[in-house]
Amino acid sequence: MNNYRKILRIFLIVAAVCVCAAAIAFIVSKTKSRDEFRFPKNAMIQGVRVGGMNYSQAQSALDKKADLSPESFSLRVSAGEREFTLTQADFKYLLDYQSALNNLRAYSENHPLSQGASASIPYRVEPESVRAAVRKLARKIDKKPRNAKVKSFRPFSKKRFVIQNEKSGISLDRQSLCNMLTEFVNSKQPSGKITAIVDNIKPSRNSAKLRKSLKKLASAASYSYNTESGTINMRLALEACNGSVIEPDEVWSFNKHTGNSNSTANGYRKAEVILRKKLTQGVGGGICQASTTVFRAAVLANLGIEERHNHHWASGYTMSGEDATIDYPSLDLKLKNKSNTPVFIECGLRGRKLVVNIYGVKSRKYDNVKMYSENYDINYGRYYKTATYRVLYKKKKPLKKERVCTSYYSLAEYHAVRPADDGTFAR
Repeated sequence: MNNYRKILRIFLIVAAVCVCAAAIAFIVSKTKSRDEFRFPKNAMIQGVRVGGMNYSQAQSALDKKADLSPESFSLRVSAGEREFTLTQADFKYLLDYQSALNNLRAYSENHPLSQGASASIPYRVEPESVRAAVRKLARKIDKKPRNAKVKSFRPFSKKRFVIQNEKSGISLDRQSLCNMLTEFVNSKQPSGKITAIVDNIKPSRNSAKLRKSLKKLASAASYSYNTESGTINMRLALEACNGSVIEPDEVWSFNKHTGNSNSTANGYRKAEVILRKKLTQGVGGGICQASTTVFRAAVLANLGIEERHNHHWASGYTMSGEDATIDYPSLDLKLKNKSNTPVFIECGLRGRKLVVNIYGVKSRKYDNVKMYSENYDINYGRYYKTATYRVLYKKKKPLKKERVCTSYYSLAEYHAVRPADDGTFAR
């Protein structure tokens, strides 16, 4: 029994060796026969002369001819209202040299008297070149939808906002066009026309929706008990800021809008100012009440406060911690629009009342905003501090609380602690 198994094992090994040897012999003989075969005189493949060459030589000749390409074609592509023409030059191809060589040999062997045999190279279009052509067309075809937007802002008018209507966009169906182009090019037709699928893209905000969503986000007011010159300075500053539009992520500067408020050339007059920790007369006195009113409205509109400075002494026209002093160009009030839609500032002087209104698209994340302040670290005769907070509410419940700023006020020269805002100060 053991002898039988040994004999069977030896037989199988010998058989396997014989099969491998036969396969190698077949490959060698095939290669030899291919190298021994010569293409007939004047034989050509896709315009390349291969007459008298063997397989290897013909393959090398085809490889060196870099400009080999399929026969020319013209394809019109219609997409929406536009039309484009594509040719064979817009694509790359996968050429099957081996099939061309085999086809030419088979023809030559079946027609031994033929001296001018020719063959074309079978091909198919390279998928990535199709995708590249479609991307190129998409850049010309695609149009983003245009949302309705505020074309112009007219503060204090009955019709504050002039709305530019929305416009639909279009997007090329890339995958379907890739499929159609691949099918056409591989079909080897000389010409054709295909209609690409173009999808309409609706804008996310139409004019009716925008008009409805524009709300007064916040208001702030104060009264001027200053001199006539001081009140005129307030009016000039508010007029300079009136009509401001703050785009998303934009930082707005009070000083940039007012210009040099220390210059009479800009219309500003002398009035009482705090200079070097003393009350004195200076050009632009009084405009700090304007910047203060803007600051309070900005906090209530949930704008970002990028820069704000408190006075040396607490101001009598607002609650402690809610003032914003200006000194061009060193001290500024800067606001940032943290939303994804523009905000609009409406401000001016009505008699002696300073009014600031801020408009925009109201966020759905919160319903209301409140501002309050707390005095602390009171050192009578020297100084005290005030922390100012903003609280966002949703359904009358606090959603978020943040400290907006901290103020340091001097109590020297018999100045008193100014009352803090408990959240009920008139806006």
